[in-house]
Amino acid sequence: DIRRAYYNAIETGKVAEVRKTLQDGYIETHRFLPYKAEETRGNATQRIIYAKYDNIEELAISEKNSRIFSWMAGVGIITAVIAMLIILKIFTKTIRLATYDTLTGAYNRASYLQHMNSLIESRGANPIGLMLVDLDNFKKLNDEYGHAEGDVALRELTTILKDVVQKKGYVVRFGGDEFGIVYE
Repeated sequence: DIRRAYYNAIETGKVAEVRKTLQDGYIETHRFLPYKAEETRGNATQRIIYAKYDNIEELAISEKNSRIFSWMAGVGIITAVIAMLIILKIFTKTIRLATYDTLTGAYNRASYLQHMNSLIESRGANPIGLMLVDLDNFKKLNDEYGHAEGDVALRELTTILKDVVQKKGYVVRFGGDEFGIVYE
């Protein structure tokens, strides 16, 4: 093929080229460029420039770019996952603050109202029970032992109420020392 291209370039006076595809995407190009010499040496003015080149540099650049792309894609994916986890944590915390009382862990008034509305709409023949709990003389406990001890008492009361209710209903803190238990 190379010899044929050489003779073709001599006969036609046009550029002739042969490409050989070898292993691993390696391409070898042989090019014959005919020209007429301005000064005569020997017996021919028709001459050929032979050039041989390949795509090794292109393959090396492509491989390097592929590695860089893979590395950057990995960093991008890791960054996206970290950002999603942070957003999820913030979102979860926001939902928790909007749903539960921060001191006791019982449902708050807003979630109680929302849950009761959906229970009333979908109750059918199932009755809904509501028990209200108010701690008598709780102000006296706070005044005598301090608000920190009052907070401990509220948390312990919530734990006791949740243990009693278990999965049959839920405990709500309306505020202060007022609680509710909703039975479904």
